[in-house]
Amino acid sequence: MPPSKLKSELLHFMPDEEASEVAAVVGFQLNFIPEDKRLTELKKTLGCSTNFVTLTAIIGRALVRARWPQRENSSSVKLEVVVNIRRAPGLNLPNDYMGNATLYNFARSLPLNEICGGSSTENDVLSRMAKSVQRAIGETKERDWLLSRLYFLKKHAKGQPGRVRCGLNFKRGLDVMITDWRGFGKDLEFQIGDQLIKPDYVRKRYSADNGGVIVLPREKDSDVWEVLVGVKTECASRLLEDLSGFVCKAVE
Repeated sequence: MPPSKLKSELLHFMPDEEASEVAAVVGFQLNFIPEDKRLTELKKTLGCSTNFVTLTAIIGRALVRARWPQRENSSSVKLEVVVNIRRAPGLNLPNDYMGNATLYNFARSLPLNEICGGSSTENDVLSRMAKSVQRAIGETKERDWLLSRLYFLKKHAKGQPGRVRCGLNFKRGLDVMITDWRGFGKDLEFQIGDQLIKPDYVRKRYSADNGGVIVLPREKDSDVWEVLVGVKTECASRLLEDLSGFVCKAVE
């Protein structure tokens, strides 16, 4: 039997209605050094499997705490991680496939009063968030999970996959969405039609949502991770203060 042809389709995951406030949200590029001594020690202390999990826990917690004063009757928060599934079991995508191959999963969150105070220590909160992120990423590598999500999209999109909602509340809640683009090198070129394109199109904010995070494509052999964060202007100083021990550079 000949192999089936691959089909690429763009899915626009939409936030809740009235979630965007364009004028009120600013974008910050935050540079981290994953092999920095403090991050390396924290990764070991938290029992994180990867640097990405460590930074996701740190950034996710900081974004929730920075926006805590703006909450409107929120008692919990959703942390959504967008995962590259190109190497998922059974998918067998060729190395040169450049179509959409990402799915998102929700990390189980702590109550807001634990993240933003409470009786737990800082490392205890980060450890529990990191374990939740690890679990969410791990589930995306399971064949049954992958098939269930593809079935969900097929069933509920009803012929219009661009209208699938992501179920996050950025405007009135404290939800966070983190997308990881490190797998696409900053110096990579790929061909669309007769043009060679670099992945610079993800190195900017297309959304005005408050709580969106993009880990940007990396230069080859670079020891710096560039992270783009969208946050309300009045929350920006609290975010930068919370991350001051980890960020080596911040650019508005």
